[in-house]
Amino acid sequence: MSLDNRIGRLAEARGITEEEIRKLIAQKIEETGGLLTEEGAIYALEKEYGVSSTGEEVTYTKISELKNNMNSVNILGVILEIRPIKKFKTEKRSGQLARFLVSDGTGETNVVLWDRAADLVNSPKVRPGVIIAVKNAYTREGADRKPEVHVGSLSRLVVSPQDIDENVKSSLPKVPTVEIKNIADLKENETASVEGRVLYTYPKSEFERADGRTGERASMIIEDKTGKIRVVLWDSNADRVSEFSEGHVVMVENGQVRAGNRGLEIHIGARGRVIPSDKDLGLPPLEPSKVYKLAEIKDGMPDVTVAGRVMRILPIRDFNTGDRAGRLASAIIADDTGMSRAVFWNDKTDLLSSMSVGDVILIKNAYTKKGLNGDVEIHLSKRGTVETRPKGVIIPAITTLMEKHAVEKRISDLEPNDRNIRIEGKVENIDERSMVFEVCSECGGRIENVGGEWVCDVCGGNKPAYNMVLSLLLSDGTGDIRVILYRDLAEEVSGMTVADVLNIVGKTGDETAPARELKERLIGKTLSVIGNVRYNDFQDRLELIAYSTASHSLASAHRADKTPSPALSDEKASSEEPPLEEPSSEEISTDVVSSEEVEIIKLDEENGKD
Repeated sequence: MSLDNRIGRLAEARGITEEEIRKLIAQKIEETGGLLTEEGAIYALEKEYGVSSTGEEVTYTKISELKNNMNSVNILGVILEIRPIKKFKTEKRSGQLARFLVSDGTGETNVVLWDRAADLVNSPKVRPGVIIAVKNAYTREGADRKPEVHVGSLSRLVVSPQDIDENVKSSLPKVPTVEIKNIADLKENETASVEGRVLYTYPKSEFERADGRTGERASMIIEDKTGKIRVVLWDSNADRVSEFSEGHVVMVENGQVRAGNRGLEIHIGARGRVIPSDKDLGLPPLEPSKVYKLAEIKDGMPDVTVAGRVMRILPIRDFNTGDRAGRLASAIIADDTGMSRAVFWNDKTDLLSSMSVGDVILIKNAYTKKGLNGDVEIHLSKRGTVETRPKGVIIPAITTLMEKHAVEKRISDLEPNDRNIRIEGKVENIDERSMVFEVCSECGGRIENVGGEWVCDVCGGNKPAYNMVLSLLLSDGTGDIRVILYRDLAEEVSGMTVADVLNIVGKTGDETAPARELKERLIGKTLSVIGNVRYNDFQDRLELIAYSTASHSLASAHRADKTPSPALSDEKASSEEPPLEEPSSEEISTDVVSSEEVEIIKLDEENGKD
């Protein structure tokens, strides 16, 4: 298909002009410093917008004409109400679901979102009054015997679609915007929405209801210019408290105002939610707490704030000392001065779900004590919180920290779960596979397409960018092993940028073409890497996830030129080649590594009795 046809198809699908598409292509090219071609840019846009290659016009069914057990249904309507996520567990499976109540003027229906698609209800872009298009869904009979629209794995949700005729938009019902009240103006027993800045969060805990069922609750203290109030989150909403930290601005939507022991409280139940807000509340800045370096902490400190990069997360385990029983988990964190264990007890273990290996975290309201091995550990107090990827906190890249602990091995001596291993060998082959994958353009975390909408688990972003992955076979004479390189390291070793790969794919239409081009250039070269070994059940062999070349960190791979990588060499290359410069703090602070790629630093796993 010609470039002009692809531009026309994309413009039609997005409901904008071809000239606007050409401007988007130019913007994509400019963002990459001119490295993308027009074919590479439109390929990226097609991937980003999830445009069908057919470009078929969508026909929407009126809600009043829905019947039970319809397939391939498209509806267009306005969101009237949002129901929060509910978790479920049956004999066959466990999962989660959420609901929108949608109207198109001819009727109302529930839109049911299953599993990962349900996370969309936590997006601040999804709110009452917003137009939503539901494509390729199916209907089932609801509890009220009326048809419900279910979003399946092949369905697509489009929030605020741009390709809707203005006459159709004007025919949809108008929904009043949510009224935001001041905290000081709240009245007991009313339903209200407020915006406020988080002062404290209290993690989720379980309790037994009068009927014997287990419930969950969490809470936070928020403030605006007029006062402070406690927000109590019940059941599925309680899971979200770990997403917010001191200083975050949130919208509390459809809360029930009740009298508590210390004044009014807002309770978020089955019809309310808490979502991020970017509103400027005009509040003075919070006084920052001192952030201690890990080398500065001593035994017996009662109120400590520390920052570090997560090097390893140890699994949650139960303990029973006779006097007490509970749960225990820990994470190994490091900064440029040292390394320490952060210990999480009982309900605090839930905080681990908000972090991944490679994340920079800020731990507040902790205390310190010596562990069984004599090292000082960081323990979370009852008010302890963890903020993931805090702004303004700079920690060396995980690869810089890893290289201090790297152990050199021959490939024949590698064992499953070896950590921080340095190997060197010749490139024997390159796997013919796609060399790009989607990441969140906001935070760099992994992003997935859920029901036609891009969703980032970390920050809630919905716009993908692209990163690289390279898979090759390395041999050192004693054996061979598959080595997988991600992100900047894949760019460094391949000598290609993401733009190069997108350009090749956009021109050839073949996602494996870039890998084939590498074979002639890389096979026979010597590569020295540091990484972790894992056992691949599907291929029944070991593989190594590489996180650094042996000489420098990943951050140094950000280069404008296309000179050969010092990680690769011919046998006749000089061994006195000068090393690359040490990465700057700006480069280090943006290093992001996914939990699928990193699990490092084996320390004492038996320590940790409180």
